[in-house]
Amino acid sequence: MEAHQKLVTIGDPNKLFVMYIAPEKEALQDVREGMKVILTGKDGEKGEGTIVQTPLHVPSNLPEDLTKLYQRSLLITPKIPPKGLEIGTGVSMEVIVDKQDQTLFIPRKALHDLSGRKYVRVLDGNSKKEVDVETGIMTRQRLRFAKVFRQANWLFWNRGTNSWRCCK
Repeated sequence: MEAHQKLVTIGDPNKLFVMYIAPEKEALQDVREGMKVILTGKDGEKGEGTIVQTPLHVPSNLPEDLTKLYQRSLLITPKIPPKGLEIGTGVSMEVIVDKQDQTLFIPRKALHDLSGRKYVRVLDGNSKKEVDVETGIMTRQRLRFAKVFRQANWLFWNRGTNSWRCCK
């Protein structure tokens, strides 16, 4: 035998799981078991997977350190793994938690919240108005409108006035 020769493989490398660890549990609140995942390998090869465990369904019989880890993790089983996927290989993943056509994204700092009322400031002609909105997906940098409570078709950012412009 030569040094550093593989003698034993523990586990079945053909039955791999992909684990994603989020910075905080709240980042995974919209993700559910059974959702489809697009996996991208190091060479850009795409594959598919399914979420099989979320923070909502962590087994109760685990040691405390694993429970803390799984409370901010997703466990994904690759159905069609990207080529080259093996133990220790990093992958990129994409989970679509919500999809809607013809939506508008804005910078998160443009949203105002006062006593539970969410609104953006717009210019309608020469007058400034506040338009109530219902938010959809929020990230750290931007958010998507789920609904705008006004008869406006579009809101546009006006850099000169640091405001949104409403056009019918």
